[in-house]
Amino acid sequence: MTESIAPADTPDLLWRRVGAAIIDVAIVVVIAIVAGLVLRRVAGLAGLVVLAYELAAWVWWQGRTGASPGKQMVGLRVVDATGQPCGTGKAAVRWVAWLVDGFPYCLPLVGFIMIFTNADQRRLGDRWAGTWVVTADEVGRPPGAPTETADPEPVWDDDRQAYVRTDPASGRRQVFDESAGTWSALED
Repeated sequence: MTESIAPADTPDLLWRRVGAAIIDVAIVVVIAIVAGLVLRRVAGLAGLVVLAYELAAWVWWQGRTGASPGKQMVGLRVVDATGQPCGTGKAAVRWVAWLVDGFPYCLPLVGFIMIFTNADQRRLGDRWAGTWVVTADEVGRPPGAPTETADPEPVWDDDRQAYVRTDPASGRRQVFDESAGTWSALED
């Protein structure tokens, strides 16, 4: 069974993504210019410097922290379905997907059209990698999980003969295990 995951309830999320992309591309352009000027005598080395930066910032760092430099500056993160930073494998898929999302390359129309026209606000790279872009304060919660619960206090469930609640952090149902004195995921 697949879960429907709604986008973050942040009206400016789309424009923050655009801002983050502009910042990230601007950093790459500056690195390319500086590397080109410094390394102009060695053909192709400037391109390798740019490639190394992109792999370090957009795959390794974003995979570990959920943020590229641009996303860090605008308060966004890339997370997986559990709400954790996406990991380097998923970040690599997102990076490679820019070959399609970035078309026509002077302006990434495919990616922007996908983000602006789909209810889940995900570009192709996000879909292929199984990632979502969320605000920094949403990290740790599955994308679309409620921030407030319908039952903030545990309620007694006669069928289970136990207290149940919705975990405020994850939005998932939990049952209280009296013998262990802890809350655990509710098995339906």
